[in-house]
Amino acid sequence: MTLFQEQIAQLTSGRRYCFVIMSYNGYLTFFEKSQSVVEADAGYACIRADQISGAGEDLRGKIQLAIDGASLVIADVSEPSPNIYYELGYAVARGKPVLVAAHDGVVLPTDLQGMEVMRWADSLPAMPNFLAALRAHLAPHRDVSLVRAMLIPAEPAPSFILASPSPPSPPYFRKDTIEKRTYGDHLGIVGILRAFGSIFGESIVPELVSAVPSTKDRPLVELLGQDANYYLIGSPKVNGATGMFLEAMQAGRAPAWQFRLAPGEPPEGEFELVGTVDSNVVRSEHRKAAWPPEKPFGDIGLIVRGPHPRFQNRMVTILAGPHSGGTGGACLAATNSKKIQVIADRLPQGVDLATRERTVWVQVRVEPAEDHYISEAGVTIERVGVYE
Repeated sequence: MTLFQEQIAQLTSGRRYCFVIMSYNGYLTFFEKSQSVVEADAGYACIRADQISGAGEDLRGKIQLAIDGASLVIADVSEPSPNIYYELGYAVARGKPVLVAAHDGVVLPTDLQGMEVMRWADSLPAMPNFLAALRAHLAPHRDVSLVRAMLIPAEPAPSFILASPSPPSPPYFRKDTIEKRTYGDHLGIVGILRAFGSIFGESIVPELVSAVPSTKDRPLVELLGQDANYYLIGSPKVNGATGMFLEAMQAGRAPAWQFRLAPGEPPEGEFELVGTVDSNVVRSEHRKAAWPPEKPFGDIGLIVRGPHPRFQNRMVTILAGPHSGGTGGACLAATNSKKIQVIADRLPQGVDLATRERTVWVQVRVEPAEDHYISEAGVTIERVGVYE
């Protein structure tokens, strides 16, 4: 990483960012209002050139690098400036998503008059109208904000993904599915890594660690004692940390979800997921069939996300089911922006998914297709709650 990249990473806290092209003597209100909307709706940091320390001798090169690394560019052309026009042209040439804005009444150069320009002003209703248009423009980027709210901790490093992907599977899976070899675990691993990548680029990446069934394993115990964020994929049958953290995060509170050996099963047999919701016992179904199953097996999965029991500035996310299908459903629901929106909408009034201060639980239902593929359409958010 170059010195300039380190400066950008420090300024943006390692997140992806929107670069604002504007006059250094331009309207501060415009920048502040735009920054607030971009942060809230897209989850991006929002910066301009004069915030980057150490301009150095090559100011133009610095701005070019800032534009190269931006996920979005806003160009305010309210003040006529060759530098602004050059930077706008550079952003367009680099294929960046560009939003052009100008103050009401500003006459634009002929070359810009053919572009879509959003007008703004400090007065009512011009500024609210501009901000509404900006939010609409940011709609394609909102998926990043939802994924960030669900999965990204306030302090993202260090983070660990603990999972136990299965060995290569028999050929009853459809050949073009991304989870054809590791099934449910792969959906979670890829989804979490993609979430970090969408926010931080390559600057912050969680470390993938192999989970083991027993928490008595000393290296695992030492790892879990660190001041870090954890993503735990799989039930206690395959991930020793899941049961330990699930118990600690629930602290005896309803629904008191637990993974346990199904009745009548041998010690290494089938697990079940059980909880009590509104005085009703929720229990996963038993497969009771040879593996691989001849027909797709419906299952339930569990998401529990909340503060680390020991380190409140850290986050723990559990994605697990009693079988691989339930785990896959939980992984898809927690990493898919459409499913995350459903979760956010069904939270109790006053609970914001993005605050990460409360421990949230989500029960999902997964119905694989005939080829055993877990798709977005086959995953349903059944229940959402917060531990009181």
